[in-house]
Amino acid sequence: MRPLRSPEPTWRRRSAAMESLSVKATDGVTTTIAFCFFHALKNPTANIALTYILAVFLVARFTDGYSFGLFSSFVGVVCVNFLFTYPYFALDFTMAGYPITFVAMFSISGITSAITSNMKTQARVLAEREKMLMEAEKEKIVRSRTVSFRDIHIAKVTTNTETEYAAETPSKLARAITGKISDEFETEKIYSDDSVEDVNMSYKGTSVELEVNSLAPQDKSQVFGHLYEKGFLIKTKDDKAPELALGWRAKKLNGKYEFKWLYCGRFGQGFEDNYETEGETKTTQTATLKGDFYARQMDGRYECSVDESNLLTEHTEAAAAIKDWFSKVQEKPDAA
Repeated sequence: MRPLRSPEPTWRRRSAAMESLSVKATDGVTTTIAFCFFHALKNPTANIALTYILAVFLVARFTDGYSFGLFSSFVGVVCVNFLFTYPYFALDFTMAGYPITFVAMFSISGITSAITSNMKTQARVLAEREKMLMEAEKEKIVRSRTVSFRDIHIAKVTTNTETEYAAETPSKLARAITGKISDEFETEKIYSDDSVEDVNMSYKGTSVELEVNSLAPQDKSQVFGHLYEKGFLIKTKDDKAPELALGWRAKKLNGKYEFKWLYCGRFGQGFEDNYETEGETKTTQTATLKGDFYARQMDGRYECSVDESNLLTEHTEAAAAIKDWFSKVQEKPDAA
């Protein structure tokens, strides 16, 4: 028993039908234009032939394969001979010059079809290759170690309600030395039948400990809410650390950066200034500040970050954000 041929896909049949209809329409329009030339010009044969050659070129360019172009060539040769050459409405291929016209039109069709088919094949191969590269890029996950910590910025939070979040323009705080950022969660085990049925986890907050080179009086005023006026820094027992957003970036071993913003928090756990007498060898001292950060009221988000190492081609918004990361407290576009 002979195997049955698989049916041709419906979309391919529809495409071939549309191309066939387009070829017929092109030949019809060309013949109409040729009749206009025939009645308007004294010696229109050459112009009519060129019109059909143009039609052959267009058909070959915008259809697949060779068959439609060759068909259009055949129609053109027959129409020129039958409709526009004396004796009219009669075929006569023995006339001088017609074999050359016939061969020329078929050659144009074949060459154009070959070139356009090759172009379409190359375009299809390139599109498939690009798609494969994009798929491979999506599957590639980069895990590179952190090697540096820098560019600490703060921004005063001006609005933090259930309906709105806003912060001022960020400013650089101090030169970063070390940073310890710890997300903390509360866990509750739920028991049933003398065993753990489930574990309930909830975000508690993020503890932040930063070591910087030094804090200027202006920095201390911004971070801890102290009064800085006329060169004097005044601390009182009623000072309250303002609500801040905290941003920074960390360099990876591969040369890329990870960018972060914590949306809400206060440096209310204290501040350490270290002092040491000067000996034979000078020892520089650093400053340490500690704070608690938490989720904002509007949507419960507490952090926004972008890892440059894992950005894909279509991640255009994230790529644009990291170019100007510290110009504002960044938001994922759908959260803005």
